[in-house]
Amino acid sequence: MNLGSVRDQYRQSMRQAHQELRKAITGRTETKDVAIYRRLSAEDLDELAGEVGMDQTIEYVLAMEKEAAGHGS
Repeated sequence: MNLGSVRDQYRQSMRQAHQELRKAITGRTETKDVAIYRRLSAEDLDELAGEVGMDQTIEYVLAMEKEAAGHGS
């Protein structure tokens, strides 16, 4: 096992623990924004980039990934 796979397993475990805690407290496993983000296809993200620009699309993806990992606001 290499360090990268150990890190990925740790992140996955932490995300799962965070989701379980969120569900216990709020009854939801993720925020509405993250739920919408997870339903987006690659084509949707391409369309978004065409409308608002690549930089803003990248910022959106990073923000949603951060929130999904449990480090969002």
